[in-house]
Formats: sequence, structure tokens, C-alpha cells
Amino acid sequence: MILDVDWDLLSRTVVPESIRALVEGRLAVLWRFLDSSRVRTASRGSSRWRSEDFQMSVGNWTFIYAVDLATGAAIVTRAAHFAG
Repeated sequence: MILDVDWDLLSRTVVPESIRALVEGRLAVLWRFLDSSRVRTASRGSSRWRSEDFQMSVGNWTFIYAVDLATGAAIVTRAAHFAG
């Protein structure tokens, strides 16, 4: 199972494709670490099981995201670019 990344909440923030690819790669490693098959089995039957928010920094970008274990999606809720 591959973790899907939902960028739809970032309607006004333009994140370059290269940064998106790095974020998605890091989140995929996290998903493998969580052992997605066991998590999905444990969360079966619940409509949504969403984690608390987490923060990830990639270069001059910072992202806030949560993981919905029931659907296998990381939901990016905020992105900020800091000039460096």
C-alpha cells in the first residue's frame, strides 16, 4: 500500500514539484515504517482515524500534515516558504 498525499487544502500556496516529490518520498518512508497493512487492518471499520498534526521541513519549506490511517492519506494542511 502506498500512502496518498492530499495537497488539496493548499489552494493558494504554490509548492514546487521538486519539493512535493521530496515531501511525498519522506511520507512514503514514514508509511512503510508504520507498517501500513497492520494499521489499515486495525483501523478497518472506522470511517476516519486521523492523527494529530505533524510538522516537516524540506529546504526552506515547512509543512503541517496529518495522517488519515483509515484511508491511507497524508493531508497537508499548511505550507510556508521561508526565504533563506
